[in-house]
Amino acid sequence: MGATYTNDQHAELLRQINEVSTLQAQLERAVHALVQRHGDPSEAVACAKELETSVAGVKRELVRQYLECRIVDATRAMDAANN
Repeated sequence: MGATYTNDQHAELLRQINEVSTLQAQLERAVHALVQRHGDPSEAVACAKELETSVAGVKRELVRQYLECRIVDATRAMDAANN
């Protein structure tokens, strides 16, 4: 039961990472378009860049959580193999 829960947890984290990655790519394109239309120092560009930075932070956190889960799984598997 624990392994199934962990696999579901991994799948959910990967799904979230993919969704955030898609959003991040859309934001990058939007920021690029805003810069072309309004120039880099505009308020709209500054807000969009802040949002882009926030989304990148969310993605980093999701990836960190995913990696931590994988490390815990690997540690448990090694402990089980050694016992």
